[in-house]
Amino acid sequence: MRKKVLRYFGWVCAELILLGVIIACIFEIPRNIEAKKVVDKGVIVEAEVTGVGGHDSLYHLHYTYYGENGIVYEGASFSTYRYHEAYALIGTTIPIYIGENGISVSVGYEPSIVGYVILIPIVSVIFIALNTIFVSYFLKRRKQSKIKLQEDSASPFESD
Repeated sequence: MRKKVLRYFGWVCAELILLGVIIACIFEIPRNIEAKKVVDKGVIVEAEVTGVGGHDSLYHLHYTYYGENGIVYEGASFSTYRYHEAYALIGTTIPIYIGENGISVSVGYEPSIVGYVILIPIVSVIFIALNTIFVSYFLKRRKQSKIKLQEDSASPFESD
């Protein structure tokens, strides 16, 4: 019984991971399209470094830029730094691209949806295949257990 539970749990975990990848890719595509529009527009300004994020040995810079009409552009750089380098840059400025509605991208970022467009069908096919295998295995086991239950419940007084 324990092996069955672990096997089903493994299948469910694999399917949830694949489903998560599919959903993440679907939400990442519009974000990259917007970033591409901002980069293509080409308006570069200097934003102030207001903080640092990251862990271990890789840190990135958080920036803020106050644009015209009170629009605030916030984001994170795509460059990585070591701990002391990153904290030394707080208060300095970095170049960013700005777009409409507070959308900004740090200079050096190359938005692309090609990877996501390729990844979604591959992961989707794997997800569907795993689901098909899991359901067919589950139905086969259920059918076998029904047959066994019927054989076990057959009356010993029946004649052949």
